[in-house]
Amino acid sequence: MGMIGSVMRWFTERMGRNYTLVQLAEKLEKSGQTVHGRMESTSNSESHRKAARHIIGIERWSQSRLRVALGDPLTLDEYDGYCPDAQLDMAALARAFAETRQESIQLAQQLEAAGVSPIQTVRHNELGDLTIRGWLVYIGNHAWRESFVLR
Repeated sequence: MGMIGSVMRWFTERMGRNYTLVQLAEKLEKSGQTVHGRMESTSNSESHRKAARHIIGIERWSQSRLRVALGDPLTLDEYDGYCPDAQLDMAALARAFAETRQESIQLAQQLEAAGVSPIQTVRHNELGDLTIRGWLVYIGNHAWRESFVLR
């Protein structure tokens, strides 16, 4: 892992260290509303659709990594297989994001209900081992940061 990955992992873990999984689910809900609003109000340009597909793909990929903590096998794949269809317009992508974010929130609640330790780690391709807390912060932070291009 390079210097940027190390800094990103430190930052991500630090942001989540004082929160429960339920609190992180609440933060995902709030940030999801912001990102969804940006998707709904932006133009249907190719660059905006590409950014939205990336945001959704990363979140779905992250969900697959979080499911490892519930017993799913770890698959060391990339995010692009999780992206929505390239033919979708921004309205459809905004709906897909809202559905994907609800799945992330439900997954955080499921992890809490299953008694999964928030400090259990699962591998991230670039950042190394992230805790469950770190993954939930990563999901919210990534979408929020990337959504700034949707203005």
